Amino acid sequence: MKAKKDTQKIKAPLSNSWWVRLLSLFMIVILAVSCGSEEPAAIPDKPLERPDSESITELENSINNIIRERDFDNATLDIISITADREMPDDYYLAQIYFDFDARESLATGSGIMRRNSDIILGLLANRGVSTLKEASVIWNDDYNNRTLQFDYRYRNGRRQNRFSITSIKEK
Repeated sequence: MKAKKDTQKIKAPLSNSWWVRLLSLFMIVILAVSCGSEEPAAIPDKPLERPDSESITELENSINNIIRERDFDNATLDIISITADREMPDDYYLAQIYFDFDARESLATGSGIMRRNSDIILGLLANRGVSTLKEASVIWNDDYNNRTLQFDYRYRNGRRQNRFSITSIKEK
């Protein structure tokens, strides 16, 4: 008996078909014509608006009310500075809250007290629904230990809760 040769025809891959090549070329030409014929749309510049002075006043009043309600021992409020965040499209603000720390505590104890007070202030702001304040820094001038501590926070809008999270601690 003779052995039969396998005479099945091997099919060429789909990319070798002439109609696939023609269709691909046609699509490339259409895309090139449609993209090249239009000029990019000009994006109008949004004028820089002055921050709403009422919003800034409301934020300052909220911070002042929290500080008065809590009556932080050995801490004196120095300055509250609120500025508009020009990088954000809406009315978002940045706050810097300056305190003088009057306690005669060690470095570690003083740092703990200052951090706890900063956490309380910003936690109460978040609980009161202050969502236009995106970043805040609480700066403490500690004359006894001859240093300045800065606690930086960022507002987090979460599913379960809105809160401020600490992003950095700087000592000068």
